[in-house]
Amino acid sequence: MRILLTGATGLIGREVVRQAPAGWELVAVSRRPVAGVRTVEADLAQPGLGAALPTELDAVVHLAQAREYRDFPSCAPGVVAVNVAATAALLQHAATTGAGQFLLASTATVYEPRAAPLTEDAPVRVRGIYAASKRSAELLAAPYAALLPTRALRIFTAYGAVRDERLVSDLVARVEEGRPVQVQGERGLVTSPIHAADVARAVIAAVARPPAAGALDVVNVGGAEALGIADMAAAIGRVLGREPILEARDGEPPSFVADRAKCEAVLGVPRPMPFEEGLAREPAGAR
Repeated sequence: MRILLTGATGLIGREVVRQAPAGWELVAVSRRPVAGVRTVEADLAQPGLGAALPTELDAVVHLAQAREYRDFPSCAPGVVAVNVAATAALLQHAATTGAGQFLLASTATVYEPRAAPLTEDAPVRVRGIYAASKRSAELLAAPYAALLPTRALRIFTAYGAVRDERLVSDLVARVEEGRPVQVQGERGLVTSPIHAADVARAVIAAVARPPAAGALDVVNVGGAEALGIADMAAAIGRVLGREPILEARDGEPPSFVADRAKCEAVLGVPRPMPFEEGLAREPAGAR
């Protein structure tokens, strides 16, 4: 299979490259060469992306996301360029060149938070520019699903060896450096953290089991544990051998817990590793 992959140097993409099955021919789209992989050097944020891309593809796997998305509104043009405009260009390229399928990495934060586990048909309610851009990408993908198998993976709190500004990486840095971890309510925000290696397994399984063309297929990809900020900080503390400093904050924390039933039934992926096990196996990200 010939797979066009964006985000190959990111937290999840590098795991996809590492785990790619025999028989996969990866073609990465990146601003710099990706070791061991044929690379099309291109900037997803620039117009004219489609002209640089190869044809005769079995799948397009779009994992890339804008790096800067917290400093709103100054970040908005970059977020829209990568998460929305590049998605549109890749969808158009896939549809017009006869690619076998399209796989989009989305986010659980498109959901309206609630205490019960979130199924794929749960209500959506975007609140920030990042979630809005990912929801926009999903909406763009929907009409293309009539032309080729198209799926969106809504990913819940990925973590791994890469130090970045994501939630778990920030918690690791705070515990490691003795800085306070702010916790709303008893446990803080509750989510389903999942190691990047397990997300990559889901990505590979999704490509191996494409949906039927006709409608956008949405699948949750999250961990098997429902953990609050305080729970994650405690686990990080055990791995690092440091007691986390918890700082209480007022307010009711949101909850984004994954219902994994469809992921397990449709993709057939194994149960993901426990959070603390995932921390312990990645010293670069947890120490």
